[in-house]
Formats: sequence, C-alpha cells, structure tokens
Amino acid sequence: MAGWRMTTIRQVQAAVAARYGISVAEMIGPCRYRPIFIPRAVAIKAARELTAASLTQLGTAFGGRDHTTIMWSIRRELPEADSAILDSVCQQFVELPQFRSVRTQ
Repeated sequence: MAGWRMTTIRQVQAAVAARYGISVAEMIGPCRYRPIFIPRAVAIKAARELTAASLTQLGTAFGGRDHTTIMWSIRRELPEADSAILDSVCQQFVELPQFRSVRTQ
C-alpha cells in the first residue's frame, strides 16, 4: 500500500531513550546498570512489538547482543512504571497515520 511505512528499530530506540532521558548510544552500549538496562529492555520489547525484526536483527541493533539475550529481555517482567512507558511508546507509534502493524493476528 502506498503511503504506509513500517516503524524502524532506530525510531523505537530514539523514542524510548527520550522517555528515559538517556542517549541511544548509552542504550545500545554494554552498561548493565539499572538506569540503562531497564530502558534497553523496554526498547527491545517495543521494537519486537512494532517491527518485523527477527531476534538476530534486534540483537544486532542493540549493540551486537546474542538472540538469546534478546529473548530474555522480551520475556522479562518489567516494573509497573516501566510497563506503562512501554505501553505509552507503543501507543505513540500506533497512533501515527502511516503506522501499519506487523504483528497482528
């Protein structure tokens, strides 16, 4: 369909980084401190929900992480406040007029 664009991983990373007040470089870097790895987990979950990227592609986009690390991030339970941010970021993209869901059943 003309006019439809898919959401990119980079767009999701930028949106989540902005919500948490960190840079995308910090998010995809090796840091394991909570103020960085929680936003990274939120971004990974959102990217999985909003893009057609495979686990391997997500791993590459998030600093060369292994696909099993990405699976762990997707399955991980988030604190309530961070779940709310995840929902808010996903809603932000869904409300765009050019958004097309890639994970619809």
